[in-house]
Amino acid sequence: MICENEINHIVTLPFNLGFPFDMWTPHPNTASLDGKGTMRETDRQELTERFLAVAEFINRQTHFHRLDAWEELGMTIPQLRTLVLLEQMEPMRMGSISTHLDRALSATTTVVDRLVEKGLVARSSDPDDRRVVLCELTELGRSTIDRLWRVGTDRIEMIMDVLEPEQIETVLSALDLLLRAEGELGEAH
Repeated sequence: MICENEINHIVTLPFNLGFPFDMWTPHPNTASLDGKGTMRETDRQELTERFLAVAEFINRQTHFHRLDAWEELGMTIPQLRTLVLLEQMEPMRMGSISTHLDRALSATTTVVDRLVEKGLVARSSDPDDRRVVLCELTELGRSTIDRLWRVGTDRIEMIMDVLEPEQIETVLSALDLLLRAEGELGEAH
């Protein structure tokens, strides 16, 4: 279980990145503990709101620049979603792609056709069942997705360049806490 002091530490990280929200005023000890050593609900809610605001700000900063890269690719949202899905789960049958993206099979086939035309996806027959068509990324498809992800990574590296090594360690410790909390949440559900 993640302790409340660790949560408090996550949301009071001292970065100076031009955060635009008035609510962001780092305090050395934001949360007040009641007599039993637990955080008051109002303090927990304030910390949660501050954390969400910071997370959304960073998310927007890292993803904003991806829009330019996406526009340069000349792809539709369904095409991009299909590439990302194939990156994570390839090779896939057309029906599986359709199911995962919650689209009609005919619409999925059209999307994949366009990606094949662009050289981003290849189709092949399943060696176990020649009637089944498998889709997977080509090398160009992989490099395209890598380039798109790299845009956000570049922005994060620029942010990290502003921080001192001790601050980077603090950020990493906070992110480790988030990963642990996500793991606990995943186990519970």
